[in-house]
Amino acid sequence: MPSSPATRRYVVFLGAINVANRRVTMPELRRIFEAAGYADVETFIASGNVILSAAANDDRALEDAIAAHLEESLGFTVFATVRTIAELLAVQAFDGFPPLDDDAGTATVYVSFARDPWPASTADALQALETPTDSLMVSGREFYWRSLKTLSTSPIKPHQLAKALGTPNTNRNMNTVQRIVAKYGPA
Repeated sequence: MPSSPATRRYVVFLGAINVANRRVTMPELRRIFEAAGYADVETFIASGNVILSAAANDDRALEDAIAAHLEESLGFTVFATVRTIAELLAVQAFDGFPPLDDDAGTATVYVSFARDPWPASTADALQALETPTDSLMVSGREFYWRSLKTLSTSPIKPHQLAKALGTPNTNRNMNTVQRIVAKYGPA
């Protein structure tokens, strides 16, 4: 008798789930994921973070299945990428930025999650956008932006960043990542 595949906890990061005329409540999102057969479904703050248990065999297939089910259920395309808690622990521990001369605790770090690692050319394109208040780095499937300003007051404009990154992704404040790890990570 074959054994069933092991399951693992995943964090699903969705992009553009609640923008423009698109409005999906977190209870509705939970129902959609449960209807797709995922277990232990929870949402975390209303920005497209879903925690669930699924077969631990192929993360890309899981991302594809989630995106297809969401498009069928909602009627529009939703970017979806998954990370394990272990992967989020590594994201949380990222320390690739040079030290700041005068960090009064005002720096904010944002993380963009993509489905595939960014090519080396992306790092060059990002370096060209850096400012005295904005440091940009890629590492694997994550892009990190440390800013001494708010995103809305940064001299880096969203269209410039999208062009430099060149691949679909979704952004979170590092505080959100830390809160997810604190709630769902190892005890």
